[in-house]
Amino acid sequence: MMKHYEVVAAVIEHDGKILCMQRNKGKFDYVSYKFEFPGGKVEAGEERHTALERELREEMDMDISIPEDAYLMTVEHTYPDFAINMHVYQKE
Repeated sequence: MMKHYEVVAAVIEHDGKILCMQRNKGKFDYVSYKFEFPGGKVEAGEERHTALERELREEMDMDISIPEDAYLMTVEHTYPDFAINMHVYQKE
């Protein structure tokens, strides 16, 4: 059975620019070195917007508040080896 993940991502805009991060080499070539919005996996029992705040602190040392009403959309995507529901929040 294919693994399925709930993930969160931030579209962060500043001075007319949108922040994207380049991934390192990963387990799968098809995601290695690709560009993505910052974020990560939602842990069990965690609210989505607070998961995003945690991921931004852990991965980028960014201490910003993401209110629940900053929710923008959910995107479902299936990769060859796993699937995601990506919940996207917008922060200006």
